[in-house]
Amino acid sequence: AQVELTEGENTIEAVATLGEQEARASITVTFSAAPAPTLISIAVEPASPADLAIGATQQFTATGTYSDGSTADITSQVTWVSSDTGVATIDAAGLATGVAAGTTDITASLSGVTSPAVTLTVVAP
Repeated sequence: AQVELTEGENTIEAVATLGEQEARASITVTFSAAPAPTLISIAVEPASPADLAIGATQQFTATGTYSDGSTADITSQVTWVSSDTGVATIDAAGLATGVAAGTTDITASLSGVTSPAVTLTVVAP
């Protein structure tokens, strides 16, 4: 039989009956839920984007790595930043748009973790 545990102490009692005889035993177990895994790093792709023409767009994605070794696509959860919005802007979905020739660093951050910067070069058409 399955027993659902709640946080803290749980007493489980087993009762066995054979005819008129009954045997009982109980055990107390302490259950503590494992903490949710924490975000430890963010990787931005593409890590080496091709040159972007003014007015063109480049989609970036963010992958989070967690303390339990799992990874997840967190593109829509991170805060995207372009270090020079005069060169390229980037929206909440990770879509960068070339504004003027130059270079800018693209980063993604979430829960106090920031990705390494990816350099995006914008060129005149």
